[in-house]
Amino acid sequence: DEFEMYSAQGPFLSDPVQILSPTKLSFFVSTKNKADRSSTDIAFVSLADFNIILSIRQYALLMAIASSTTDCFSRDADDDTLSMEEALTDKETDRIKKLGEALAKNDDDASGVELVMSRHSSSIGQSSHGTKNKKFKERVFKMKSTLPNTNITVINDLQGVDEALFKITISSFLNNTEVCFKVNKTDTIFHSHTYLLINADYFDAHSKRWERLLLKPWELDFKAVRGQKKNTARKAATVDIESHACELSFSEQFIISLKSASAMWSVYSGANNKALALIEEMGSFAEGNTRFLKSRASFAARALTTTLPYGLSNRSGLPVTYVTTDYTSVVNDSSTGFFHFPRSSGEGVGGYRLYGQYAKEKKTISIIIADQQISFKHIDDEVVKGKRVHQLGDGLYIFTEVKKTGKALILYISSFMDIYNHTSLDFYTSMMINNDVSDLGTNLGDKSFSQHSRFHRRDMRRIFGV
Repeated sequence: DEFEMYSAQGPFLSDPVQILSPTKLSFFVSTKNKADRSSTDIAFVSLADFNIILSIRQYALLMAIASSTTDCFSRDADDDTLSMEEALTDKETDRIKKLGEALAKNDDDASGVELVMSRHSSSIGQSSHGTKNKKFKERVFKMKSTLPNTNITVINDLQGVDEALFKITISSFLNNTEVCFKVNKTDTIFHSHTYLLINADYFDAHSKRWERLLLKPWELDFKAVRGQKKNTARKAATVDIESHACELSFSEQFIISLKSASAMWSVYSGANNKALALIEEMGSFAEGNTRFLKSRASFAARALTTTLPYGLSNRSGLPVTYVTTDYTSVVNDSSTGFFHFPRSSGEGVGGYRLYGQYAKEKKTISIIIADQQISFKHIDDEVVKGKRVHQLGDGLYIFTEVKKTGKALILYISSFMDIYNHTSLDFYTSMMINNDVSDLGTNLGDKSFSQHSRFHRRDMRRIFGV
């Protein structure tokens, strides 16, 4: 049958995100009994590819749900214990004593009848059920499974980041296993054979593209056998792993991404553990409110998982309006606004997280400044282009640059530039706009060539006379 898996928010399941794409599975089970041997055949076949997207944020949410569920059960158990420990009244004690005496009297009167009935029932049960309660000397389980392609993508979406880490593809998966259980557990024998191919890619956060982690498919062949050795009654287990060459290729950016994800998870876990430790230190004050306080602590820690992976930093001196596919906002001077793009649609209820060259929709953004519009067809492609200049008319210019920061991809808009003087001479610098000369100051030189002067941003209203 076809099934899928996705996560959503709130009672109306808003903003769904696909975890497992819709897929079809076939599962067969059959059992045959013959003499002292029981044989069960299990077959698992997938008729479509598995596409699984796992994120650290979803893992953190799952851990929080599991912790809350455990706390609920433990709280209910404590309440039951306390209620049982409450003292009974004299009236309740007398009532229980009378019930006990009445039951004891009934047991004595009906003991003979019960003995006859129990024997009769036992004989009927043995004759009617037949082989149902029969203990077989051998129980054999045969399992076969076939999967075409399984794609597993791991994503880091903690602390405002939204970028893929790596992707593993398992193809041509075949497994054939047979296990024979006997009365004596030490006589159990089995044999298993598994074959698969593994492909892997990693996501380069700097170039925003997928790169090969395995240069060619890694072929693996597993064989495990346990049986009787020749010329002896002892059993022996043998494991044989046949592995072809595993050729890896990765850049330092992959190591940086893994290290960054590990550090973010450490921060999240540390915040959650510290909040719980503070609750325990509260002692009697927290008694009776532990579940509520732990819920608030988990909520505070989950605030670190907020995902707004894109931003616009305005250092131009003028307000900037940015427009995306479904969002419009204004960012004032000397401030930064964060946003995200809608996810790609596909099969299933939720949206898909697609990155790099596999993204179906371009992440287009337009900025409006001084009544002039500047558009970027795909903001991810701007990372490698460096700083660019745009003419606004009437001799006005602004600079834009897209850079990857620790948490987000930021579009910087500025009206200044850096001038580095690596000579021993001092330079007097000025800017001419519309035949007007604006004095910028002196760029001091340094004979050691180890220092530089920097002209900071000037308000566009003052420099350009806007």
